[in-house]
Amino acid sequence: MAPPAPGRVAPRTSPGGPGRGVPDTTAGPFRLTAIRVATTPTGIALQLNATNTTTGYLNAVPLTWKLLDAKNAVLGSGSLRVSLAPGETTTLHQEGPGATWARITFAAG
Repeated sequence: MAPPAPGRVAPRTSPGGPGRGVPDTTAGPFRLTAIRVATTPTGIALQLNATNTTTGYLNAVPLTWKLLDAKNAVLGSGSLRVSLAPGETTTLHQEGPGATWARITFAAG
């Protein structure tokens, strides 16, 4: 996988594309689907779909992630600000530090 172009947060992959899939989950008001984590030369690239499951508008709600090893030690983490209308879905991309990982966790708020 080529490094991302300048100004691009992470490689754009399609669900089922490069990287390892993660089961769908929820975090606060978000339903997270099509989660992929791919290895990059500098760490990992994360891609996921986030859907607003509430009846209200979400404005810059932080969505944080942590990449954990088998002993739950944090290998990398990051945060995104998400704004969505009720029922709206967006695809999020972010690169971050990481290594050989066992699981990823998400939190909102």
